[in-house]
Amino acid sequence: MSVSMGPYLRLLRPTDWVKNVLVLAALVFSRQVANAQATGSALVALVAFVLMSAGFYAVNDAVDAPLDRLHPIKRRRPVAAGEVTPRSAWTLGCTLILAGPLVGLAAGGMVSLICGLYIALQAAYNLKLKRVAMVDVVTVAIGFVLRAAAGAAAVGVPLSIWLVITVFFLCLYLGFIKRLSDLTSARQPIGNAGSDANEGATGAWHAPAGYEDVKELTWLLAVAGGATVTAYVAYTLSDHTVSLFGPAAIGFALLTPLVVIAVFRFYRRALQGRSDRPLDALIEDRAIQASTLLFVAGILLALYVPGVGELLNRIFFIRPLVQG
Repeated sequence: MSVSMGPYLRLLRPTDWVKNVLVLAALVFSRQVANAQATGSALVALVAFVLMSAGFYAVNDAVDAPLDRLHPIKRRRPVAAGEVTPRSAWTLGCTLILAGPLVGLAAGGMVSLICGLYIALQAAYNLKLKRVAMVDVVTVAIGFVLRAAAGAAAVGVPLSIWLVITVFFLCLYLGFIKRLSDLTSARQPIGNAGSDANEGATGAWHAPAGYEDVKELTWLLAVAGGATVTAYVAYTLSDHTVSLFGPAAIGFALLTPLVVIAVFRFYRRALQGRSDRPLDALIEDRAIQASTLLFVAGILLALYVPGVGELLNRIFFIRPLVQG
């Protein structure tokens, strides 16, 4: 009897693996992309987190299947749809989770230790914390900070407190975007999510942590979104950043409008209930696509293209900050 691998691949949510790209942040900002050893270590750490996150997606689907069946979109997940048994999801998920620290060990003992901390955090999240409002999203955000920390450990550079703060607030914001997307997509009329999306759904789905008020989530997103932009701007203009990157740091600040555009567009899309996955916006929302691509290009330009820093210095006069 042949077994289709499609449901198992969807169980691991490969389109969500892009979230682990934060592992590479320290590599990029330490300007070690051309260093084969540093790049290799960072990629090993990336693979470790891809394995662990994919494993937890499988475990989550097994645990959440009864509730997922009540949601017009989540009911399509492989376990909820009956395409993969809960036992198979647990077995595959735990195997991948345990493989993470072993793979991470190839990038260093500290990376493996951080992988262990990530597993402990995710276990606490699944056992209890995902059902506690605000604590659930804070836990998710800390998980992304651990990704950034693992990347820094892999390339052997100190973890910047500014990176920690910026990543935390950004992921806090995206966590609340996910909660709003879940809520608004669950409330879509029959047929809005596809011809068979609501077939069998009872409409009784509820958020595990009790997020049932769009106004409450909007307030939380306003706070988290404002903190994200503020943290990013403060980072780009800090003496710490200028001391590391010199005049090129002003290039980071000039990218702030792109950050604001993305923050707004993610909220707008979530409010419309088009999907329960915020990352779908990267595929379907052209404004977010353009903002993201231009932001990445701007960061790489400021970091790696000679002469950009000096040009910015002549325009904005930040060289005295470096010397002082």
